[in-house]
Amino acid sequence: MSNCSNSTPVTAKTAPTIVNVQFGGCPADLSSVFSVSPAAAGSYDATATVVSEEDPNTYTVTITWTGAYAALDDFSREVTLCPVTA
Repeated sequence: MSNCSNSTPVTAKTAPTIVNVQFGGCPADLSSVFSVSPAAAGSYDATATVVSEEDPNTYTVTITWTGAYAALDDFSREVTLCPVTA
């Protein structure tokens, strides 16, 4: 007696490895607001939106995962840029 069935495709809904995202203390510009672990480099989109006209140095930064990391939840953080002194 055989109990075999047809094969069933399985699709993983997880990221291929752990991803670390670090937000810096007081960045001088948007390019240094956060860093992503090398394994996920290039697997995200980041957007920055000014929180209010009255405070042009505070942004909401949103990270949206793409590719193999698309199963991860998107998230946002509020970041204030530090003034640059000469």
